[in-house]
Amino acid sequence: MTYIFWIIEYTACFVEFFMFTLFNGTFLEKDFRQNTAKKIILSLAAALIMTLSNTISLFSSITMIINTISAFLLEFLIYRVKPLKIIALNITFILIIFLIDSITVRTVSSLNNITISAIYEEMSVYRALSVIVSKLLLIFATFSIHKLFDKKSSLNKKYTVALFLISVVIVLLTLSMTFKEIEYDTVDNSTSIMLFAVILILLIMIFFGMFRLTEAYERSQELKLIKLRNDMLEKSFSDTQQNFELWRKSIHDYKHNIINLSALAENNDIQGIKAYLENENHMLSQKIFYYKTGNDTADAILYIKQQSAESSHIPFIINANIPEKCPVSSAHFACLLGNLLDNAIEAAKNVPPDESPFIDVQITGEEDRFWIIVSNKYIPANKVKNSIFHGIGLNSVRHTVRNYGGEMNISRENNIFTVKIYIPLI
Repeated sequence: MTYIFWIIEYTACFVEFFMFTLFNGTFLEKDFRQNTAKKIILSLAAALIMTLSNTISLFSSITMIINTISAFLLEFLIYRVKPLKIIALNITFILIIFLIDSITVRTVSSLNNITISAIYEEMSVYRALSVIVSKLLLIFATFSIHKLFDKKSSLNKKYTVALFLISVVIVLLTLSMTFKEIEYDTVDNSTSIMLFAVILILLIMIFFGMFRLTEAYERSQELKLIKLRNDMLEKSFSDTQQNFELWRKSIHDYKHNIINLSALAENNDIQGIKAYLENENHMLSQKIFYYKTGNDTADAILYIKQQSAESSHIPFIINANIPEKCPVSSAHFACLLGNLLDNAIEAAKNVPPDESPFIDVQITGEEDRFWIIVSNKYIPANKVKNSIFHGIGLNSVRHTVRNYGGEMNISRENNIFTVKIYIPLI
């Protein structure tokens, strides 16, 4: 009979660890089926460690520490990214397990008129029954969470920290209550059952609430991004319209140029013709400059922003070669590049000419990454005017980059402000 009890214990431990992987996988990866074999093998190994620790003591602070460390190691071996989120999710799931176990144990205790210590600390039929029921409830709860939250946005960082702190406080509270009840060998657990049930409901409400807050935050960021994009497109349209008016004026004046050249030719004024043509050639070279990157959106933005920078006597350096399969949509590209360049131009305008203001733009695609690098001279003493990103700009750019699974790094060195963005090439 003892062997049957330990088989039940080992199976229950495996269920806990495997449900850990499902719970974390819901929020850390797109497809839970990824590395399923690895998750099963590691869960079996972690369950063995947990079962062996239970042979020392079925319920004690030492076994809890060993089992918690095993859970953390298991998740870090499977999900090797976002350690803060893994820790927060692990603590939350440990709390869910403990609340379900607590409610089940106290219900079995009340129905059979035995103390909870007899279930927690002794190998018996009542313990086996409690283990089986609690793990079935855990499977139901975990798959329900997976169904509800699968393919949804993950928690915002500040809400992840808040969830972690709340879970830690509740875990400590429930553990202290459990150890006191075991010490006093209580039998009437109706109050405790109600209390733990209320805590579990509150935890679920907090969990859902934080995801709602994250979704609301992301929607507000999307609205700000749309507004910023509209403002930028409106400004670009205005700049384009001005350039178009200049071109139309040039075409309108073309016939007058022909008349002037004809007059110079009739007077055999060769030097005048040469001087006139040199002047027109210089002006034409200024008008027809158009950098070709391989992306129409980038070409238009770079052209407009270069004209804006050079009108303020700011050298504008471009080195761009965009791959055909650009991972960024035209709308997001317009937002990223337009926002970066608008702020770079604004900062460079405040740099005195004797300090050599400039803007350098590099856009390139490597084997697995797409890079956007914008550097410019700035004046660090004037922090308000020379902040390359302010408020919504910084948040919008970061938000867009993260949507593509990329990263944004900002550096300041020798009065040169550099923004580096890389996005994986899918």
